Amino acid sequence: MARQKTGIIGGRIANVIFYEFRGIQCSRSRPRKFRQTRGTIASANKFGIASRLGAVLRRGLTDLLPDPKDKKMMYRFNTVLGQWLRTSNPDKNTATTSIPFVDQFQFNPGSELNTRIKQGLSIDWTTAGMIVVNIPELDPAKDISAPAGTETVHWKIMAVRSVIGQRPSLTAAYKTEMDMPYNEGTQAAKQIELPFELKPNEITIVAIALTYTATKKGELQVITENRWLPAGIVGACCGKL
Repeated sequence: MARQKTGIIGGRIANVIFYEFRGIQCSRSRPRKFRQTRGTIASANKFGIASRLGAVLRRGLTDLLPDPKDKKMMYRFNTVLGQWLRTSNPDKNTATTSIPFVDQFQFNPGSELNTRIKQGLSIDWTTAGMIVVNIPELDPAKDISAPAGTETVHWKIMAVRSVIGQRPSLTAAYKTEMDMPYNEGTQAAKQIELPFELKPNEITIVAIALTYTATKKGELQVITENRWLPAGIVGACCGKL
């Protein structure tokens, strides 16, 4: 009930609250109460898990990411993890090498790995204690987009693994690197072996980033422009095969 005192109305009428602030008559809408359903609570929980999981995986991939502090990238990565968690049930001891939304995620949408490399890369998960990254035969000058004057393409290849759940934690990380000459013709196909165990109820992702060394104004330089820093996920696995 609203009451009037010395020209000021105080109290509530319907959903409007009247009050005095520094001698001035003010009003505001009464806050609405929303009842959370089981679905909204579950969705909020999944979002929280995705955010924490994303932070753990990004921390493991710090050396590979073009900009580890990129807020937009963080949000996009958390979003795809959340979409996967909402549409899948990774808590069970079932293994899969196809993780929707997460597969082929690009950490730098301004320079996508899967468009910079014109030939497809693949992952073999079937060898116990080993992840094998298959790089096909490449003629870098034709099959890899690079800035003018490129002499060498530097590959960073990483695998990271985290527990899935309310308290995700990084349980393993492995990195290897290699240089590939850019102008020396066809390079033979390669199998890059990463000594890495797959674990139940854990997610493993394999990511690759490229950097370039090029001759600029007569000097050999590492290219640091963001548009020439592709990095993306080339495979993901949940569980132990």
